[in-house]
Amino acid sequence: MARKVVVGHGAYQRKDNRIAVPIAVSFDGNRLMTLDWSLGGFRVQGYKGKLLAEQEFELDGIGFNVEEVYSLIIRCRVVRSFEGQVAAAFVELSPQAYDALEALMMRRKKYFEKMKLKTRVV
Repeated sequence: MARKVVVGHGAYQRKDNRIAVPIAVSFDGNRLMTLDWSLGGFRVQGYKGKLLAEQEFELDGIGFNVEEVYSLIIRCRVVRSFEGQVAAAFVELSPQAYDALEALMMRRKKYFEKMKLKTRVV
């Protein structure tokens, strides 16, 4: 069920509940741990780059920690970007991306052990 979330002077509908257990994401030359995330998107702090609201970009890796990030391309759109914090929505999840995010959600490290055989660590 969608929840109305108020941010600053605006509001938007969030259809996915956020998970507070952080994961690592890699994009725009940054590897960061999420503040929270869901199957709909993620939020990070400490971003050093020039992405602005409504810009599309590619997430190029995910993992349990920033030391070991697995190659995975997911198209994203910036929802908010200010003072090093970025909130992004996934534009579209491929079946592989959905499976990987679900494995992260369920903390299934075995999925990534198999993934290691197929992809390189970024």
